[in-house]
Amino acid sequence: MIQEENKKEEQHNSTQQSSETAVNKNSMSVGYNDSRSDNGYGYAGKENNNKKYPSWTDIFALLGVFIVSSVLAAMVISILDKTGSSSYGFSVFIAYIIQFLIVIIFAVIQKRRRAPYDKPVLKFTFKKVNPAVTLWGLIMVLATSIVVEPVVNFFPDTYLDSLSHIMGAGGWMMITMLVMAPIMEEILFRGIIQDALTAKYGPFRGIIIASAVFGIVHINPPQAINAFFVALMLGYVYYLTQSLVPVIFIHAVNNAISYFSWILNDQKIVPTSEMVSNQTLYYILYAIACVVVIIAFVSIYRTIKKDTKSL
Repeated sequence: MIQEENKKEEQHNSTQQSSETAVNKNSMSVGYNDSRSDNGYGYAGKENNNKKYPSWTDIFALLGVFIVSSVLAAMVISILDKTGSSSYGFSVFIAYIIQFLIVIIFAVIQKRRRAPYDKPVLKFTFKKVNPAVTLWGLIMVLATSIVVEPVVNFFPDTYLDSLSHIMGAGGWMMITMLVMAPIMEEILFRGIIQDALTAKYGPFRGIIIASAVFGIVHINPPQAINAFFVALMLGYVYYLTQSLVPVIFIHAVNNAISYFSWILNDQKIVPTSEMVSNQTLYYILYAIACVVVIIAFVSIYRTIKKDTKSL
């Protein structure tokens, strides 16, 4: 009898240990699944998703800081212009730096306080940077600008004339367009806004919302439309490479092409259809650009869909 009782006790203990082991394994499995990430983004479940950065409070706070910094930048331009202490181009250069630097510093502090500490706030890395991807990104951006151009041309010339006036502010404006704008705008809109939105809402919504914000802040309607579609391509390159380096480079080259085209056309913003004298050649160029954009959108959809399915 004693032996039978001992055997029963041993069987009970063995069953309990097996159950505990199974529970531990399941716990480890859940922890692993929750920590999965794609292209450097960790997607949380629906319950935790609402707690992640950015919340609506974070977004409105960032928008408020951007408005305040824009007003401050306008005041700086006005003061420097009235005092005559600097050229208009230098005033715009200083005001631009003040405007974006305030927003970037606030956004970096905000993201560091609210986002996980195990991830970098800004991603300047060469790990996934591929020259072929960077070149393809540049081709996508240039093709997108050509495809969108007929829509932009529907707007009155006054919008492009005002933009042309700003571009004519001298060497400081050239530095602003070719150096400061690519660096600061990519840090803010891709490195901070898109990165945070993608981590919370997924890549599709993250790229689209960040691109929409990028377009809206350009204010000038023709420029805003072009900026939105260009930003979609830049957002995709950033998603693939997880680095600000290639998108800053592409942005800078795109701005340089626009700026020097403006100079070569007697400081006027001239559409591609007018720069290409042969109409047939323009239609061929436009058709090629359309094909490139279609391929780009298909590749964006397939890549992101495949990545999100694998989670």
